[in-house]
Amino acid sequence: MHLDRALADRQWTALPDQKGNFQNLPPAVIMDVDETVIDTGTFQSSMVKNRERFSSGHWRDWQLRNETGAVPGAVEFIHYAQSRGVTVFFVTNRDFATEPITRANLTTIGIKLSDQLDTVLSRNERPEWNADKTSRQSFIAQSHRVLMLFGDDLADFIAEYRSAPIARRQAALQRSEWGTKWFMLPNPMYRSWEGSLYDFNAELNSDGVLKRKLDQLP
Repeated sequence: MHLDRALADRQWTALPDQKGNFQNLPPAVIMDVDETVIDTGTFQSSMVKNRERFSSGHWRDWQLRNETGAVPGAVEFIHYAQSRGVTVFFVTNRDFATEPITRANLTTIGIKLSDQLDTVLSRNERPEWNADKTSRQSFIAQSHRVLMLFGDDLADFIAEYRSAPIARRQAALQRSEWGTKWFMLPNPMYRSWEGSLYDFNAELNSDGVLKRKLDQLP
């Protein structure tokens, strides 16, 4: 419903910083990948069953098995957008070194990727494309009118996600795009909301992380 509204309204953009003559640019939608398009629940549950913490090796092995499923409704929405002439960009923090696997995972769940345009923009694909996705959003905005953003974490929308929970909430609530231009599918399993509970301190061991989390409980 909102996609059709956005296509009809030439002034509609999901990026507040998109200025200038964007009205005549071809339309696009930006989507995160994991837990927005691809369901990684089987990987998450395997860690619980095996009493393991996340490791890049296990994650890569799971990707290579290419047993991915889709988040309900995601593929149908993507097909609809593409049928309306909307380019769907996948902005993911999966590393560029594993992009061929990411492309295979997306194809497996029924998504057709463009042969003429790079629509999978991975972390470290360019030197300036770090975990902050706003640089990739700006890159897309140079050539397309961005109608909507979809993600499962605050990091998929704004740069101020690496802060304490209260500051994160305040930054999010300052935005008026939620529900019409920005759509979050809340991720209860992991992502930056969890890291914010222990100040994104990667040097903490499991006990230290657990203590910080317990300290946050009322």
